[in-house]
Amino acid sequence: MMKRIATTALTILCFLPYLTFGQKYVKQSKKALDKGQYLEAERIITEASQGSHMTAEGWLIYAKVYAKMIQQGIKKSGMDESDMVRAVTAAWTKAASLDIGNTITESMIMVDKSNLYIFFSNKANDAYIQRKLKEAEWNFGQLTLISPQDTFGYFNAALCAMEAQDYKAAEPYLQSLVEMDKASPRVMMNLISIQNTFLNKPQAAYLTAKKAIKKYPNNLEVQKFFTQVAFQSGKSEEANSSLQKLLVAEPNNATLWLMQGILAEKQKDNKQAITAYKRALELNPNSYEAAYNVGSLYFNRAGDRSKALMDMSSADFNKHKEAYEEEIKKDFKLALPYLETCAKLRPKARVVWSSLSAIYLKLDMPEKAKIASDNFSNN
Repeated sequence: MMKRIATTALTILCFLPYLTFGQKYVKQSKKALDKGQYLEAERIITEASQGSHMTAEGWLIYAKVYAKMIQQGIKKSGMDESDMVRAVTAAWTKAASLDIGNTITESMIMVDKSNLYIFFSNKANDAYIQRKLKEAEWNFGQLTLISPQDTFGYFNAALCAMEAQDYKAAEPYLQSLVEMDKASPRVMMNLISIQNTFLNKPQAAYLTAKKAIKKYPNNLEVQKFFTQVAFQSGKSEEANSSLQKLLVAEPNNATLWLMQGILAEKQKDNKQAITAYKRALELNPNSYEAAYNVGSLYFNRAGDRSKALMDMSSADFNKHKEAYEEEIKKDFKLALPYLETCAKLRPKARVVWSSLSAIYLKLDMPEKAKIASDNFSNN
């Protein structure tokens, strides 16, 4: 019995110098911190942190030292400010893990976190007011490191990046909101637009759109974004299914009818495409795309007939020439008003003048053919 007690006592004695040594470093660092000697405090606490028995109190001091250095604009060699923020948050995590359930430790972390959060929030707001958008974005970004579950930093960092037209920087902030399941319809639509339009990531845009339509199935704007992205990604069946729902909800939306025409044309249903394009034009007479698409369908059909005629044998050519020529003229007459509308809407569109020149010649309208030819040459 005496032997076991002696062994335990010896073990305690062996550990006492180490614990005293660690506590001494923490106290020295805190003393330097209180005097405003931040670099000295950092040197001492960093040395203490190299040991494997750093206490929760030590990590709290470690975090406080780096937080004070950040607030005072004091740089640590080999670290940028984001690295220093990460050092602070890592120290908070370690302190909390060593003192689980200790309300004093938790409240100290909360106070220090709040102070650092306010510091970067104020810097971000000041920069934004001065329209220093990249600086504002960076400072809002620090809030996401300090409080990763808070949406404020992500949203405002993305907003600043988008206003600065730095879409590559905006994407991860918006993506984080989506992954946190805290993205509003507008946030998800912004992310879809960035991925699809500015970053040339159609597959990423499609996947985001799938998440958006699942989260907000009754939101018409989200439905439109999904339809557009599905269409552009070649998901014709999904796009068409979504489009039919939209047409029921908004039967007088010219853009939707234009999309319906494009989808039908892709599926080789030119009759349905023409009907959809004409409906789009009824709703929006200034739609160049709708006018051009329906005019092109008639024009190309005439071209197909002309090629078929030219590919016939001499005997068949003579036999069918008159009937084919009549059908070709009919198609050109059908195409004419739509292409003339295009010429009025976009006078410099050379492809339109080229088609009009061919039509006028075929319909024996030489004066108009010359005007069309001149416009083609001068644009």
